[in-house]
Amino acid sequence: MNRPVRKIGTKRLPYCLLGIFTALLLPSRGLAASFSAGDVLVGGRPGYAFEGGNAYVDRYSSQGAFIEHLATLNGGHPRDIVLIARDIVVGDEDHLTRIDPQGTVSFVPNSFMEKFVGSLAVDNAGNVYVGEALGSGVAKIAISSGMRSEYIFPTYNPPNFGPAILAMDMLPDQCTMLYASGGPAVQQFDFCSAKPLPDFGAIPSGFVLSIRILAKGDLLAGSTSGVYRFNSAGQITGTYVAGTHALRISLVPGEDAIWIGANPGAVIEKIDLASGGLLAGPIPVLVPENQQIAPGFAFNPEALLVVGDRRVAQTAAAAGQRRRAVRK
Repeated sequence: MNRPVRKIGTKRLPYCLLGIFTALLLPSRGLAASFSAGDVLVGGRPGYAFEGGNAYVDRYSSQGAFIEHLATLNGGHPRDIVLIARDIVVGDEDHLTRIDPQGTVSFVPNSFMEKFVGSLAVDNAGNVYVGEALGSGVAKIAISSGMRSEYIFPTYNPPNFGPAILAMDMLPDQCTMLYASGGPAVQQFDFCSAKPLPDFGAIPSGFVLSIRILAKGDLLAGSTSGVYRFNSAGQITGTYVAGTHALRISLVPGEDAIWIGANPGAVIEKIDLASGGLLAGPIPVLVPENQQIAPGFAFNPEALLVVGDRRVAQTAAAAGQRRRAVRK
């Protein structure tokens, strides 16, 4: 956990050959689908023995009814989804894929990740932060320009899978990233000073898989032992769905509720945060087409987003003031 922190640099990187082959030889396909506010978007993939290596981003209604495949990602593996302006950006195996509300799919320039995509976060300036699935690196990518900076985070090193950035979410100050790396702690890194900070808090058992920041500094941490709620002081104030592997969490705009992607069972569930009660689900996430070996084969909902959950909570102007204060 005490690894040195180093900022690798800020530069415009060329496309990697593998990224070019991914984009050109195995292009993602839109399906003439669309999405709108309140839709629940779910990404994941079956085993490579099924579906010829295809993965999906699927669209569900606000109540969890399957509507359609929004996109098919050839050779892909969606692991996280964020919203940038009106489009969604998918952490897709080893690069970022962008999908607009009409379902048009495109490759995000300069987004190839040699150690694969583990998690995503965004800030108010339109940057996407990409955590490595097989390492302790985080790339900060400006979607509009392709400019890229790379950082190394302190991480746990679990014996079963090694270092990984499993989850991230940016605090409203637009400097502090909360993240998880395979241990019980919700960790912190300050991008304005490029330095690690003390841990925010820790869960009593298992390890953290997902993080979402709530209003007034509260935080939700999905884990291998359920979902925990923290106050702004890092103290646990509540638990939800005990014993469930909460792979991803997304807030429901206008409601005191969340959707989670969960295991066992490869399901999505809607949870009321006030009562802890189940509002919808568990709903199995299925890949119905072309499953000659295993019809209805379920995939883990590793990527989940309620359209409208922007995962940012402060204006860019306020973020700029915070950065100037830090520099002083």
